[in-house]
Amino acid sequence: IQSRPVPFHLRPLDGFFSTDLINHSERGASMTRYDEVSGLSVGEMLRDSARAVSGKEALVSGPVRMTYKELDERVTAFAASLQNLGVGKGDRVAIYMKNSAELTIAFYACQRIGVIVAWANANYRDIQMTFILQNSA
Repeated sequence: IQSRPVPFHLRPLDGFFSTDLINHSERGASMTRYDEVSGLSVGEMLRDSARAVSGKEALVSGPVRMTYKELDERVTAFAASLQNLGVGKGDRVAIYMKNSAELTIAFYACQRIGVIVAWANANYRDIQMTFILQNSA
């Protein structure tokens, strides 16, 4: 598999994110069991959450706060941008960022279109980055 760099820029923000498990069934009860989500992809879980509790806060990163609906919309837009660049299912993408809202968006966008993510911590040294990139193909 031959990889090619795909240039895009995200402005990272320091922070963290939080998500809440929600019910993906018709019952309205809280989701607490693995078997209730075992058939869903990560991208599907976010989309279902956005439909079920669109106004509930899904992500907090410093001053940035997003509802499930806002997060899902940004993920959908970024996934479309990646696809417009030729990135698609089965491709490998390295995410090299500090924890941020943009990292969360990038991860979910990759999951939405079936991209394989190679995590690359922004604190890695050159030799560590080289190893990750050489062994992700």
